[in-house]
Amino acid sequence: MTKTPFFIHIGTWKTGSSTIQFNLHTVKSELEREGIFYLSKSDKMVVDDAVIRSFTELNHDYILASRKKLSAILERKRALNPAMRFIASAEEFSGDPFSGFENSGEVARNVFEITKDLNLDIKIIVYLRRQDDFIESLYTQSIHLGGHKTFDEFISDFNEDAFHWDKLLNSYAGVFGKENIIVKRYH
Repeated sequence: MTKTPFFIHIGTWKTGSSTIQFNLHTVKSELEREGIFYLSKSDKMVVDDAVIRSFTELNHDYILASRKKLSAILERKRALNPAMRFIASAEEFSGDPFSGFENSGEVARNVFEITKDLNLDIKIIVYLRRQDDFIESLYTQSIHLGGHKTFDEFISDFNEDAFHWDKLLNSYAGVFGKENIIVKRYH
């Protein structure tokens, strides 16, 4: 049996993820008519994408509930169109930006456990921004979210291993395979 193409955009913050999601949602009906289903709103691939960003270990209850939800969506959409392809997108799939994405490995393992053995040909898509530009943008975002630290105080909260994109990429490559990671430069 041919595997179903399944694209997962693990949007790192401040790389246009919201714009990608808005545009995918805007043309969701048109995409579906073309055989591409965008997993969004009530049809997201996980039960709650807001919590996965903070995972520091496998969350078996979350995995089971999300897997059940995703399986039902796949079954329903494949029944309508056996050639249906799927796209999911969430900034939360990259981990916690305010920890420097230190937990990206645990998040990747949770995403893998949700999707494994569902006959999917998974490709992970990620856009990366230069770290200096990213950190400056993240700092600005923290101020918009109510933060009040100076830039020096903000940056001192991170350890030297924070924001190493190779660690984020290797987290996903370790479970999905390096050949299934698509990396693009933001800007």
